[in-house]
Amino acid sequence: SQFAFYAADTATECALFLDVKQGIFATSSDSLVYGQSGTVDAKCDGVTILPISVFGNANAATSTFSFSGAHYCASVTVAKSDNGTTIESRGYNTCVISDPIRLERAIRLSY
Repeated sequence: SQFAFYAADTATECALFLDVKQGIFATSSDSLVYGQSGTVDAKCDGVTILPISVFGNANAATSTFSFSGAHYCASVTVAKSDNGTTIESRGYNTCVISDPIRLERAIRLSY
């Protein structure tokens, strides 16, 4: 369960860094960063996050990406609107979905 929690925590920190320091997450479908076909590429902790998918409308956007390391993986959603930003990260101790000992831990951050 520690691997799952650390995966969620690492991915949350990655998303926070990409949002606050690099500003790569779109705030609406009209503000797609790097614009091409609704996806952008980014790196965090030396790991390439490929791609970041963006869906939205004129008032809000939701970006999703996956993050994985040697023994863990995470799925992250970043939702931005006029009401603020929410990052939800779900970490797993293994990336094998059918593994019977797969655990999930989640972190939600709002600002």
